Amino acid sequence: MLSKPVKRDLSHNRTIKGKGYKREDGLWDIEVFLVDSKTYSFENMHRGYISAGEPLHDMAVRLTIDDRKKIIDIEAVIGSSPYNVCPQAVKNCQKLKGEFIVSGFNRMVIKTLGAERGCRHI
Repeated sequence: MLSKPVKRDLSHNRTIKGKGYKREDGLWDIEVFLVDSKTYSFENMHRGYISAGEPLHDMAVRLTIDDRKKIIDIEAVIGSSPYNVCPQAVKNCQKLKGEFIVSGFNRMVIKTLGAERGCRHI
């Protein structure tokens, strides 16, 4: 357990939930949900005014994989994002089909989905 912190004010909240399901067809569904928000309102050059508590990111991904960790299917949804380019990651996720979740996978995902190709958060 963490020690008691000094007095502080919450500024940013991020929740990441992951769930794994064994499917009746022998495949696996891995679902991950990411939601984050600020405790204060602010201006965003792409979305305009974002109110305190309103999601900055609100994203979900479902990977369908086999026992070898090969990506059979992928579905992604971006409900909220801070930049106009972020939603491009949804279609670019399809490029991950057929890939294996092995060493170096995270680097490959960032290369495929990051920067001008969408959003590395997804």
